[in-house]
Amino acid sequence: MPLELNSRLCGTVHVIECKGRIVAGAEAQALDAALRQDWCRNVLHVVLHLAEVDMIDSTGLGLIVRNMTSLRKRGGDLRLTDVHPQIMEVLRLTRIDTIVRVFPSEEEAILSFLTWHAAPETSRTVNRSILLLDQSPDFCAFAAAVLAQKDHDVMSVNLVRDAKILLQVYKVDCILIGPSTLPEASETIASTLKSLAPAAQVLHVDPALKHSDPHHAAEVLHGMLATEAQ
Repeated sequence: MPLELNSRLCGTVHVIECKGRIVAGAEAQALDAALRQDWCRNVLHVVLHLAEVDMIDSTGLGLIVRNMTSLRKRGGDLRLTDVHPQIMEVLRLTRIDTIVRVFPSEEEAILSFLTWHAAPETSRTVNRSILLLDQSPDFCAFAAAVLAQKDHDVMSVNLVRDAKILLQVYKVDCILIGPSTLPEASETIASTLKSLAPAAQVLHVDPALKHSDPHHAAEVLHGMLATEAQ
């Protein structure tokens, strides 16, 4: 079965859900490429979700260890979660489980990174702390880069469940519901997140903004936060 990958960003954590086999050839190459995506190069925390991986060979295991080692040299790490029993046995037999950290659930693996780096930076002045929820990693990257120009600290997530995880750890001033969110789901999502962060303002980004001229989109984002801060 070809390896299928589903990647998303949860704050500072790159989560990759794997389905199929991690073996020498196209499958290992696909996983290696996912770990080396341009947008992932600045993300040093990786979680591999292996619930639906039923086979891994020496090349696939070597790939995981190599990338873990590379991340640790740069101050990050790679962790495994929801490991299929068959693969867990391989990790035990090879004693790789003593090198790579394994977690029973995805949420625990993500939280292990977030709590590890939850201490605020004291050397940087932050205007507002923002949680941005949008299905598009590209829009999240754009918005984070734009808002950082005004000294806003932006944490991006692509899924509601990931937003809920982040709000267990971080206090935010504002929650931005991104333009990819379906209008009919927007208010329900806002209510759910607001219950976890009662003091945070919730702002809805116009769906048209994801197709707007970048300069116009930047001005709108800055304007939204400037208006709400008054």
